[in-house]
Formats: sequence, C-alpha cells, structure tokens
Amino acid sequence: MNDKFATLSKNWVSIFVLVLMGYTTTAIAESAANNNQHNQQKLDLATSALTSNCKPLFNQYKNDIDSFKVKIHELKSCDFDYLCEDYGWKGYYTYTVKLKDSTKRIPKDLRAWGHSLFFNVGGPENPGLIIKKFPQLCGIKPLKEGDVHVSIPSLKSLFDDVVFVPKKIDPNSTDPW
Repeated sequence: MNDKFATLSKNWVSIFVLVLMGYTTTAIAESAANNNQHNQQKLDLATSALTSNCKPLFNQYKNDIDSFKVKIHELKSCDFDYLCEDYGWKGYYTYTVKLKDSTKRIPKDLRAWGHSLFFNVGGPENPGLIIKKFPQLCGIKPLKEGDVHVSIPSLKSLFDDVVFVPKKIDPNSTDPW
C-alpha cells in the first residue's frame, strides 16, 4: 500500500454507537491513544449537534434507520482532506446512517430507502455540520450542487487541541506529494 494512504488510514478510528434511539454515545475505540485524546464529552457534543440539527431524521423517521456508526478523523495535516482545506477543520466525525430497505415514514418521493447517509461534524474553524445527501431528511432544502454546511458556532471547541505535525520534505525526492 502506498505510504501516504497507509498514513491516512491509521488516522481513522472507528467508534460504534451502542445506543442510537436514546442518543447515548457510549463508545468503543479501536485506539486507546486516540480515545484518550478525544474524550466522550466531545463525542456527545458532536452527536447532539447532529441530532438537534437533523431533527426529522432522528425523531419522526428514526424507525426507518437500520444502523448508525461514527468515525473520528483527527488530522495531522490538511494534505488530502477537503474538509480541512475548505473549512479549516483539524478534525471531524463522520456519521454513517444506513436507512432500511423498506422505509415506512420517510416520504416515498425521496426514494431514500436503502441509502447510506453521511454527515460530518467538525471544527474548530467554521464549525458545523455537513450533510452529504438527502438534506430534506433534516428539514433543510438541498443545494443545486455540493454539500450543505450548517454553521454551529458552539462546536468551536471540537478538535481545538489538535496540532498539525510539520511535514518533512526530502530535497532529493521526485515525489510531488
């Protein structure tokens, strides 16, 4: 595997939410070191921001949710990460919400059954929520193109403790990355 992609994959820490319907975010982390750096309070804050800014999905449509998981992305640099480059995020959570193949409450005209929905919650710069698809399920009008960004200033403390590691450049390297 290419070194730059191996490094990126090491920075992903999976956390599984054990209780979705009560929005309790008791988590199991794959990496003890990353878990120590990123505490339960920040995970709870991010999850609360998602559920309170996407109320229709997590209230009236909650029975149409098949699964829910979250990953922490704590960045070392902005290389290869558009959320860092575009928003100034030093880290973020990616929530994946899988909808049931046969939904009962979500409007049929959305044709959302069986889809996986992706949400990013991050900061510290331009803190907020990014909705990747079906923002209507959060009560938000979709854009013609691109993701929907919902500004949430209270998330400024997320990832404010992350320090980027300076990149070491080999003057003899022909690799442009």
